[in-house]
Amino acid sequence: MRPKLVLLGLLMTAGVRSAAAGPMWLGVRGGVGIPSGNFNETANSGWDAGGTVGWMYGQRSGLGVDVIHHGWGGGPNPKAEAVGGPGAGFSPSALQITAFYLRGFPTSGSAFPWIRLGVGNYASEMKVEGGQVDSDNRKQSFGVNLGFGADFRIAPGWLMGMSGTYHHFQRIKVPPPGPTYAFDPDQEGGDAEATGVFTIDVGLTWTTGDRRGH
Repeated sequence: MRPKLVLLGLLMTAGVRSAAAGPMWLGVRGGVGIPSGNFNETANSGWDAGGTVGWMYGQRSGLGVDVIHHGWGGGPNPKAEAVGGPGAGFSPSALQITAFYLRGFPTSGSAFPWIRLGVGNYASEMKVEGGQVDSDNRKQSFGVNLGFGADFRIAPGWLMGMSGTYHHFQRIKVPPPGPTYAFDPDQEGGDAEATGVFTIDVGLTWTTGDRRGH
């Protein structure tokens, strides 16, 4: 088993063991994903959706796991056409499975503001479609994310929230246009490039207790 997946498993196990006495929560969320840096050259703004499970093991501290799917728009692109022929475009996506530490802040109202740091696996995929040659390339990489947000009580045991998160991971590198380059169809790995994505999400959470600690 890869060391990165072992680390993720240990963090998940630590969360389960240390959080038995505190509130647990289950949530779903979704929103928009905005590529940054060189990723802007191959991807447009897209979407993300997934779920979260977590436990508060202290008055303000919690551990949890995110499973999120990210998809970004592509469309016809000169770099894709250099690989797949006229009319080809990129279709990038990623599956995020990360463990996180959450830190909440005290408030006098119904809001629960927080920040959190996540680490784990990002399985990115870069498809070339719509041209003469289709290609599907994948990359497993260790990534990190840093987020902030706030949840608001809307009913007993239910929270509605908003958040912003920056994700940093490795993806398949897209080469400059040229007649000599072609992706290896269905290859695992390949040249990688650092990628940044900012997501803005809304979420709905069910919780077994008051995460604010008061």
